[in-house]
Amino acid sequence: MTLHIKNGKGFGVVFWLPTSLLKSKFILKNIKKHCDTDIEPLIDLLPTINKSLKDYIKKNGHFVLVDIKSSDGDTVIIKV
Repeated sequence: MTLHIKNGKGFGVVFWLPTSLLKSKFILKNIKKHCDTDIEPLIDLLPTINKSLKDYIKKNGHFVLVDIKSSDGDTVIIKV
């Protein structure tokens, strides 16, 4: 998974994150700590979601999950 962030002036940052990070205990604990909603059902489904995502990528290739462009030229792209 890659995260591209570029501001309107041409400066940009690219982060590469492994897809398996979605099921990390560290990430889940932080989501649980900072969210007001109950994420317990989601925690049980994360291994299934991760496997389905990997199978989809093998079959169809990578895809753009988020592509946001603001009026002042800032861009955020998340590609899985």
